[in-house]
Amino acid sequence: MISVILPIYKERLDWIHLSVDSILNQTYSDFELLLINDNPESQENLVLIQEYEKKDSRVRGIKHKENIGLPRSLNLALNESKGNYIARMDADDISMPQRFAKQVSFLNEHPEVGVVGTFGWEINEAGEILNQLNIYEHDRELKGLTLFYTPFIHPSVMFRKELILEHPYDENCRIGQDRELWCRLKNQTKFYNIPENLIKYRVSSFQAPQKAGKKRSKESMLYLSERIVKYWDLDMTYNNIYAEIALGQNLNLTEINNFFIYLLCKVKVRAHRYFIIKKYLECLIKLKKYRIIYNPVLRQYPSEYVNAISHSVKRYLRKLENRKG
Repeated sequence: MISVILPIYKERLDWIHLSVDSILNQTYSDFELLLINDNPESQENLVLIQEYEKKDSRVRGIKHKENIGLPRSLNLALNESKGNYIARMDADDISMPQRFAKQVSFLNEHPEVGVVGTFGWEINEAGEILNQLNIYEHDRELKGLTLFYTPFIHPSVMFRKELILEHPYDENCRIGQDRELWCRLKNQTKFYNIPENLIKYRVSSFQAPQKAGKKRSKESMLYLSERIVKYWDLDMTYNNIYAEIALGQNLNLTEINNFFIYLLCKVKVRAHRYFIIKKYLECLIKLKKYRIIYNPVLRQYPSEYVNAISHSVKRYLRKLENRKG
């Protein structure tokens, strides 16, 4: 029923073992696990995969001759997969035992939904819980997130295979390939997040964006922003400012104000406008322009503005409560 795609690169071996074991210990057992070795020079990776292949017949190793990067690795594994559903997993994260059972049940009961993720916990390098990752649950909110944020915890998602084969990962997208995919899929299917903590998502120095270098990050973000601006049917002249906002660099208050007023005029769905104003407030804080009361966006969209601030405060307070818990 399920093909689980789990790429391995240079993650710590103990993390990889925890990740793989969390898949093999699922209460739902009808799956194959594709372990993709995208670091062929690592003898440790090779031995680890061979050990799991001997231990469990559901495990199948895929070895590349050279490092080909995450998007291409995922697409090659998709073409090798045999399942009706595709589950994503990362080598430093941990799935809860009932994750697959709940996701398969949901997809079987809701044929209109093509991608289902879950809520989860954020953990540190030691495996300690830092925070609950309660993103959003329903389709309209999740699609509104795609303009500036990611609507899913990527390693928590399960797709319908026919959907992801028709719309594979963009191999030219070096960073944010999942966000590019969600933007592309938002007009193709419905989204949903199961509101249960079914994954532990590890935050570590291994994920640091500076590894790619500033120049590469800027080039990659420009490519990603072009795709997002296109999928949201925005004026392409705003591509550069979108990239600057995403990178948090070279922000200009006048340009920021004009861009967000344009967005609010362009985007008609009320639930989506909340995320636009949320991002606008983040930009003001980044610029140290705490003009929460007097600014052009508030003057033109007062009710949406007040609702966005109220919503943000409530979510922030809930986040603090979760941390105390």
